Amino acid sequence: MNVLVAVTDLGLRALWEGILRDRGHRTLPVSPNLREWNEAHTFALDIAIIELVPAHPESLELYRRLRISPGQSTPALLVLVQPADAKEMLVSLRTTPDDVVIGHPDRRTALSHLLALERRYHAARPPVAADCELASGDEWTSRMPSPSLSPLPKEPRPEAPLAPSPSVRATILLIDDEPSIRHPLRIALQKAGYRVIEANDGEDGLDVIARQGDELSLIVSDQHMRGISGLEVLRQVRRHPRRIPVVLMSGYPSLDPPDGVDGPDAYLRKPFDLRDLERTVRQLVEEDPARG
Repeated sequence: MNVLVAVTDLGLRALWEGILRDRGHRTLPVSPNLREWNEAHTFALDIAIIELVPAHPESLELYRRLRISPGQSTPALLVLVQPADAKEMLVSLRTTPDDVVIGHPDRRTALSHLLALERRYHAARPPVAADCELASGDEWTSRMPSPSLSPLPKEPRPEAPLAPSPSVRATILLIDDEPSIRHPLRIALQKAGYRVIEANDGEDGLDVIARQGDELSLIVSDQHMRGISGLEVLRQVRRHPRRIPVVLMSGYPSLDPPDGVDGPDAYLRKPFDLRDLERTVRQLVEEDPARG
């Protein structure tokens, strides 16, 4: 597969390039600026890994052009962002990326994200004849016609509202007071086919449970939040007329549920792989068809 690597951090770039080489991919490393994008734009890209950096606004423009590039298939997009910049950069995207990595991952975490992206890419695209071949050295040649870039629209394109589709199997309430953490979790769950309701904190989550508890198939909550904690959410959920399974997330190695309250149905210790989240949700929801 042909992979664009637009990463400014040299250590981070070396990490991804090493993993991509080990996986047998062809890499095209570029700086996230429009000059190099114009050169790379003629290649048949399968995956693009872009680091969003506030000091380099061209990286956001590169992401947008790849998302709406006319005349060629859109590559699967993996966005890298640092925790301090996550909220500012992610809300600037017009459309959500295929995956998000927050912070500087270790090799194992980066590899797991790449494997997930490869599966999504192959699942979304039927097998076709290769449009790109490797020439002498590391230069790419493409048999695709070079499309011309059309100007970006001046106003952001309105995003279609998320509506349940036949593939949506369950409704999940996601509670976390950190948007930079909640955002990639929501993306992962939605791509797994679930309808997701977000809550900004424990108080907001309890309000959703009070109003829409009968619609919920599962609750995923952070354990430590400002105000009402995930443990208090668990206590209140256990009083609900319906038994709603609860998954708690925490950076602590163990969990002590409140006295007299059953523990959560699952416990995810941070940091965890998004595949662990998807696997846990699937087990809790799909083992009992009534919950879906």
